[in-house]
Amino acid sequence: MDIIVPALVGVIQTTSERDHNSDSGMEGFDRLRRGTPWIEFRYYDEYTVDRFFRDVSEMRFSAIVFASNSLTHPSIFEASCAAREVIRAASNQGMGIVILHQFLPPGVVRDCTFLPLAHQVSFRGIADSTVQRVTVDRRALRVDSQRPITLNLGQFGDRSPVVWSEVRPLYEREWRSITTMRMGGRQVDAILRSRTPRARTIISMLPLDWLADPGLLAHAVSRAVRGRGTLYLHPAGEDSSMDACIQLAFGRAVLRGGHLSSQAISDPSEVRVNFVPYRHFSHLVISRSWTWSDLGSLLGQETKTRLENEGSITAHARDGGSQSVGEYQPLLVTVGGGRPAYLEIADRFARWFETVQERFRDGQTTLARALATVASTINEAVEDPDAAPQALALDQIRDLLSPYIDMRLRGMPHVDGHVLPTAAIASTMELLEFPAERVAPLRSWIEGRNYTSSTASLQQAKLWLQGLNVHDRLVPKTEIDRIYQALLAVRADGHDAASMDFLCEVLKDESQSISRRAIIAESLTNSDDPLVRARVADSARTLQNDLESSLVAGHPPLEAICLATAALIRIHATSGLTSGVNVRDESTGTWHDPDRDSELRRKLELTRQQKADAEAMVAKVQTFARRTVGISVTVAIATVLAAYSLLISSVKLDVATWVQITASGFVALAALVAYIGYRASRVGGEPRWMAALRDVVIARNGSSGSAN
Repeated sequence: MDIIVPALVGVIQTTSERDHNSDSGMEGFDRLRRGTPWIEFRYYDEYTVDRFFRDVSEMRFSAIVFASNSLTHPSIFEASCAAREVIRAASNQGMGIVILHQFLPPGVVRDCTFLPLAHQVSFRGIADSTVQRVTVDRRALRVDSQRPITLNLGQFGDRSPVVWSEVRPLYEREWRSITTMRMGGRQVDAILRSRTPRARTIISMLPLDWLADPGLLAHAVSRAVRGRGTLYLHPAGEDSSMDACIQLAFGRAVLRGGHLSSQAISDPSEVRVNFVPYRHFSHLVISRSWTWSDLGSLLGQETKTRLENEGSITAHARDGGSQSVGEYQPLLVTVGGGRPAYLEIADRFARWFETVQERFRDGQTTLARALATVASTINEAVEDPDAAPQALALDQIRDLLSPYIDMRLRGMPHVDGHVLPTAAIASTMELLEFPAERVAPLRSWIEGRNYTSSTASLQQAKLWLQGLNVHDRLVPKTEIDRIYQALLAVRADGHDAASMDFLCEVLKDESQSISRRAIIAESLTNSDDPLVRARVADSARTLQNDLESSLVAGHPPLEAICLATAALIRIHATSGLTSGVNVRDESTGTWHDPDRDSELRRKLELTRQQKADAEAMVAKVQTFARRTVGISVTVAIATVLAAYSLLISSVKLDVATWVQITASGFVALAALVAYIGYRASRVGGEPRWMAALRDVVIARNGSSGSAN
């Protein structure tokens, strides 16, 4: 591996630990160089920590490490607390943070308030506790090999396997344990890592920099910095110094604290993105010697995990094969580099949900089902569960709704003797993966038909509970009955054109309620038929607008928000379908154009209509102007003739004078008529004032269309 720009990791130690303990200090980190050659360590103490945090504010570091016992020094701890805004900002932009074991007397507390709120922890001093056993999670691998890390008590070296403090997270669900240890007869989490990908924070109760085996420390540090790493993959012997595209990618890679390395490989299809060293670099740049078609396994499901954690792949796209590099102009394409759209929607919903979650335990049964739908949808969409908001994890939502479900059932196989709430609770339990034996009595009660129900309620029950054995002969009477009948028809036969057309018309109808449109969108996107999903994706922009307006409403429609969120997550997770994408109908082998009712086409039709309306209004003005000119000419001629007649009858003149006056009047009248006719013709040619009027009309119609 060729290290072009190393990752800078700042290590904060006390001078006491550095100078007086042979098995700690710089030696503990220098042992990592063989396994992590792309990392360069720089060391700071209580005298230089202020200068260090100034460099952090300029994003010069990929990670910072608080070495064992560093926070016990008052100067380092106070400087860290004073730089809390700097540390939080850098963490939110991808800088990793590793905090190792801190020696504290019993009862003394170090609250790490300089960390981002979601990842704040407290170190609490305890009496010296002997470590009896250490267990490392199987997912924690060595940096330089794929052998699982094993940590035993003999690796503590000359020191006794004793810890003097324990870690208490402020929000336990934001952390995942990668190492546990047994001490004092109980099992405790020894090393925690943050779940969310933006803040790569690792907290350890163990003094990893003192251990003889550096594997676990290497894993912690490399995981903390990998968010800013770029690895360039190229064939052996390639000279990339003259490639402007690669140089541009290199420049962007090292901006704001990034690091850059390169490695020669024989074929990119052999790269396994979750194996060493690739797993420690979020961004992969592929040589122009290969195209997208050569990437092989890089385009598999493992890549989805990388993209969900804000990773990316940059490669060249061009016509022709790899043997004709010089004949075609390459195009550098980057996929990923930020949160996927479906995770951004989940993040937005999670932030809103945290402020209103108590209302979901006191609401209607359909609201509980809607929340379970969001949690189930996110769980199905993500490849890496840790990338999803933990507030919406299935177990979290299950814990939230379980008391509510038990209260509504009260040990009975139904909810208040009604089919709709019973079906909603049964569907909620299935979505949250309750045991099947708990759901079976509710299904049996619905199938028993010992109740009176409306058409819509029975249809909803059949729609929510797949395989429900209920045969109803009720005839749809209302529009909502027709909607549920159409949804059932589409689920039974995804190519039911009449039902799809009817449902898409309702989706586009802004006079329909947001809740009704959300119900339709969620139900249709729950289909595996690509054509059905593409037709619903056509309304994604409208759904997004509905969702955004609902989230900020004073009295938000909770169920509609949940269902619209679930629909949008499915749309974006299914290859990001948008308007104008042709979809293949696998049953007939033909291609369909799902955008016949697309948002883009609707806007074009609206523009055409605005233009037609403006032209019609201008035509009316032109007609009015012509009529006005005609009336003016008639009045002018009549006035001249009347004046001429009055002149003849009242004045006595000789014949020659009368002939002269008549000829002059005729010439003047002809000139007047010719001038008025010329001006009238200019009305049809749209003079400046007419063009200005047209612009005003179009602008007014455009603004009213945007408001609608």
